Amino acid sequence: AVAIDGEGGAIASADARGRVRLWDGTGGPAIELGEGDGPTERLAFSADGRWLVAGGGAGELRVWDLRSEARAEPRRLAGHRAAVVGIAFDAAGALLATSDRRGVLRLWDMSGETGGRSIGVHVEAAGAVEELVFEAGRLFGRAGGRVLAWRVYPPGAERRLGAREGLPSAGALTAFAVVGERVITGDVAGELTVWRTGRTGWTGRSAGRHRGPVARVRAVAGRQAAVSLGRDGGLMLVELAAPVRRDGTPLVYAFAPLARSADDLVVETGGRRALTVGDELAVWDLAQRRAEPIARLGEGRVTAVAGAGAWAAAGGEDGVVRAWDLRVDGGSAGASPLTDHGSEVVSLALAGGGTALASAGRDEAVRVWRVDRDGVPTAYAVLRPQRAVDRVVVSEDGRWLAGSSGRALHLWDLEAIEREPVELIGHAEAIRELRFAGSGWLASLDSTGEIHFWRMTPGGPEASSRR
Repeated sequence: AVAIDGEGGAIASADARGRVRLWDGTGGPAIELGEGDGPTERLAFSADGRWLVAGGGAGELRVWDLRSEARAEPRRLAGHRAAVVGIAFDAAGALLATSDRRGVLRLWDMSGETGGRSIGVHVEAAGAVEELVFEAGRLFGRAGGRVLAWRVYPPGAERRLGAREGLPSAGALTAFAVVGERVITGDVAGELTVWRTGRTGWTGRSAGRHRGPVARVRAVAGRQAAVSLGRDGGLMLVELAAPVRRDGTPLVYAFAPLARSADDLVVETGGRRALTVGDELAVWDLAQRRAEPIARLGEGRVTAVAGAGAWAAAGGEDGVVRAWDLRVDGGSAGASPLTDHGSEVVSLALAGGGTALASAGRDEAVRVWRVDRDGVPTAYAVLRPQRAVDRVVVSEDGRWLAGSSGRALHLWDLEAIEREPVELIGHAEAIRELRFAGSGWLASLDSTGEIHFWRMTPGGPEASSRR
C-alpha cells in the first residue's frame, strides 16, 4: 500500500509484513514507523498532512501524529476484527471513517491533541463498505450493490453518525459519483440515476440508460456535472447545473457508442475532454458535445497509456504507438501514429512538457521520440538493451530515460544517446514502479516494498541507499 500527502509532499508505504515507512519525497532518509501484526491493506493521510492511518488485514488500525516529536510511536485504535477495506478523512482532517470486510463502519474524532476517539459505529448487514467518500455533510460508501449514506453531525451533537440512508435502487449498483448535494449512480442494467435527499429521504430520477452495465461514473471537477461510461462503450454527459426538462429530469447528452467495449474513463479537469479506454482508446469533445470521438486510436486492445500536460499517448497489442495533442480540434488529425514495435507495447512515458516520448515493447526495443514546438514527433533513437524492458519513465525536462527489467535498472542520458546506459545497482527483487520527482530524483520500488532514491546530477546519478 502507498499513500501520498498532497499538502506536504510526504509519502508513506507499507509492505506485506506491515512495515510502514515515511519519507519527504526529496530523497532524505526514510523514517521507519514500525511493523504491524500482519499485512497492511490501506494507508491514508489527512488533508492537512497531520495524520497517517494504516489499516491491517486483521483489523488493526495504527495512527501516527506526524507533527509530534514522538511520531514513530503509533496509537492503536480498537474496534475492527476483520481486514480494513476503507479509510477516509473529511476535508478538515477532523473526522476519520474506517470500514472492515465484515461490514463494521466506524467514525473517529481526530480533533484535539491526541485524536482517535470513537464517536460512531454502524454494522452493515450488506457486507463490506468500500469507496468511502465524505461530501456535503455525509459519508458515502458502496456495499452489496448499493450506495449508502450516513449524515455526519457537528461536534457537540448527541451523536455524530446518523442512521443509514440507503439509496433505494432497484438494481445492483456498479458505480457512483458524488456531485455536491447529489449522487449519480449506475447499475448492472445500465440505468443512470440522479439522487437527491429531502424530507422523505432519497429520491431519484432516471437520467438515461446505457445498453449494458455501467462501468464508471466520474464527477467533473469544478462543475455540477458528471460523465458515465457503459461497458458497451456508450458515453453520457449529465449536466446538473443546466435547466432541467419539464418533467424535472436533468439534461443528458448521449454520445454515439463505440463499436467495441470500454471499461475505464478519464475526464479532464473542467470537463472539456474525456478519454475512454478499452478495446480502443477514444478521445471525446465534451465541450462541443460532438457525437463521435474526435480521435480513435486503433482497434487493438490498449495496453499502455501515458499523459503529460496537453499530450497523451497510447500503445496497444498491435505494437503501434500513437500520440496526440489534446489542444488540437481537428479530431484524429491530432493523433500521430509513430512506429510499429511489431509486438505488444508494454510501457509508455511522456516528459512533463510533452517534449519527449519513450515506449517499450515485447520486441525488446525501447524507442524514443522528440516532439517539437509544433507538436510534431520525430524518431530520435531505438535502444536495444541486453534484456527486455518492462517499464519506462522520462524525466520532466526530457533529459533522462529510465527503464527496468526484473531487478535491473538502466538509465540513459537523452542528450548523449550514443553513450551506453548506466546500470543502477541496488534491488534484489523485481522492480514494480519507477517515478521521477521533477528532474532531480528517480525513485524505484521493488516487490518487497524496498525503495531506492537516485539523485540526478548534471554528470549522472549518484549512489542510492535503501529506504
